[in-house]
Amino acid sequence: IVAQILYKSLSPLKAYRNLSKIRGAFELKDILDENELPIKVDKEINNLIKDEDTLNFFKKDQTLTVRLEKENYRYQSLLKSKNNNISTTTLLTPRGEFFLGKKP
Repeated sequence: IVAQILYKSLSPLKAYRNLSKIRGAFELKDILDENELPIKVDKEINNLIKDEDTLNFFKKDQTLTVRLEKENYRYQSLLKSKNNNISTTTLLTPRGEFFLGKKP
């Protein structure tokens, strides 16, 4: 029974073709709930072919820019609210691991 529940809760992961490239940029909950932004990024990320190629995604209160930088993926998110803007940057290797080291 536990295995069936676990399998069912993780089954949305099968829909992603580039999960290794996006997994560190989104919360697991957003990926499992099949939110709009991770799905769009998953479908478009292979369009980043050469250095400095960029994709932009827009949601009501959020802008996400994904850029290829020396084979790494830079995710820059800007969340806008009435009182505050929150900006985050995540840099992932081609295998989806967090980039550690000097900024490329």
